[in-house]
Amino acid sequence: MTVQLPDTVHYRDRAYSLTGKEGGGLFDPPAHGLKPAWMSTGCYRGFLCEYAVADGALVLTGLEMGTKSEAPALFGVEPFEGIHGPRYEGLHAPVPFTGRLLLGDEFDFGLYVPMGYPSAWKFEEVWELAFEDGRLTTARDRSEDAARRRADPRPGDLPPPRDDHEATQAWIERVFTLGFDL
Repeated sequence: MTVQLPDTVHYRDRAYSLTGKEGGGLFDPPAHGLKPAWMSTGCYRGFLCEYAVADGALVLTGLEMGTKSEAPALFGVEPFEGIHGPRYEGLHAPVPFTGRLLLGDEFDFGLYVPMGYPSAWKFEEVWELAFEDGRLTTARDRSEDAARRRADPRPGDLPPPRDDHEATQAWIERVFTLGFDL
């Protein structure tokens, strides 16, 4: 198991890692007739999305995926061959997400653990964005909350001892989800 590549969200003229989500409605390839397949040990789910907040709305701007089948056009855009399989660029598809996203930039490599998705608190700059049916409703700078958490980690933030199999299994399951953890 290894670190998973995060989706990217372009916000305020910067590219952030999507580090947490609470809610539903992000892009789902099978709902659009796509069949993602494992891309690498860094992307078990088989696809990577690029989103942007544009004109107050969340939009899908890019997608790369692994697949064993022919990739059709998506929102009128034909794919080209990317590193791991079909890649779509130049999309501007509305995403009807309702909920909250955590975005992180400037990862603290002193907290690197080579497994799962890095939690928001491991980033120097953190934003919490709330959406209603794809429309941005609030944006909140959570960088100070992340700094406090880095200074005083919670029990379970770091991997448990290897001989505690039950705690290790629970920790692995948690770090392989995009939980809203800040």
